[in-house]
Amino acid sequence: MRGCKHILIFLLVPFFMEAQNLNYDELKKLISTTKDNADSIYFLHKQLLGEIVRLNKPKEELVECYLSLSEFAMRTGNLPEAESYGSEAALTCEKFKIDSKLARSFYQKARIFNHQSRSDEAFIYLRKGIA
Repeated sequence: MRGCKHILIFLLVPFFMEAQNLNYDELKKLISTTKDNADSIYFLHKQLLGEIVRLNKPKEELVECYLSLSEFAMRTGNLPEAESYGSEAALTCEKFKIDSKLARSFYQKARIFNHQSRSDEAFIYLRKGIA
């Protein structure tokens, strides 16, 4: 099993090195065409987050990227990082009054707390999302 993981990393290194030099449009295109490898999509979203911040893109897009990163972190089992990105999404929505994404941000946080067996906090955020 360890050998397979090292081979996979060896095969993905050129892909990651190439992705570091991509601009915003290239990253968006690559994300839309990369479907199979969650680790690659997660890495690309991290790169995209940097580009969104650097180019000062609309805050809705920033929230969407935070939510995607939170989702992929949760899928890989990195719950603290998922919680961090989910919190950033909710805080950005509240700060810039993005009501259209606020409910989804609260729902994402509720899912993360539920996975962490923190049911009371999950219920609080679920109620916030419904309101």
